[in-house]
Amino acid sequence: MAFCGAPGAAVAIEELHAIIPVSAVRDEGTSYHYLEPSREVECHKETVQTVVSCLEQMGIPFTTGKTWTSDAIYRETPDMVELRRNEGCITVEMEAAAFFAVSRYYNIPLAQLL
Repeated sequence: MAFCGAPGAAVAIEELHAIIPVSAVRDEGTSYHYLEPSREVECHKETVQTVVSCLEQMGIPFTTGKTWTSDAIYRETPDMVELRRNEGCITVEMEAAAFFAVSRYYNIPLAQLL
């Protein structure tokens, strides 16, 4: 299963690149209803590999990396963005951590494209 979303960029990303999040910083509430508390949650590795393979075969440029999931947009301050960049986040969005947590909870292979 694959979901598409629209992120904000925490680092410079080439225009028209697909972004495949491989993990997400959990700075929202939904994921905590499905998994024990942890700083991050990983995406389903095999599904990510399938998406990467398909994009490579189609010649679609992409980037993989960590994302910051936050549903509190007014807390995305310059200091917080810099902190997340230093943690390795390349995007910010509102749903990846929740999708990854629900996917793990129900054992449903999932990847997300941004």
